[in-house]
Amino acid sequence: MAEEQVEVGRNAEISFIVKLRDAFELAFQACQELLEVMAPKDWKTIEAKKPLNPQNPAIKWLEKRLAEVKAKYPVTFEFLKDDKGFIVGLRYSASDEEVAADIESPAIWAFTKASQQPQKHEKPSPT
Repeated sequence: MAEEQVEVGRNAEISFIVKLRDAFELAFQACQELLEVMAPKDWKTIEAKKPLNPQNPAIKWLEKRLAEVKAKYPVTFEFLKDDKGFIVGLRYSASDEEVAADIESPAIWAFTKASQQPQKHEKPSPT
């Protein structure tokens, strides 16, 4: 009788280990699939004509606009900065070309606008 109880205990233990292994395999597979769906595939970069002050109003506007795009679509982006903290570009990945245009158009406008304005570390150009 004691041997039967030990055998039942071992079988339950083996069954638990098999179920646990299967659960881990399913969880791992789900994580891999999720990463494939969410991981950015193609990174694109928009370069600024010159280093831009992150406090520039055009850059602040761009940050808000990109946050709006990110709230609607699966996008990833980051501002590229030089060693002094000035923005030198924008790196992004978008789910499709239409979403990419929603990033590119305002970024190009903001970079152009910000590059035309005097920065805090620059003297205004005489006009």
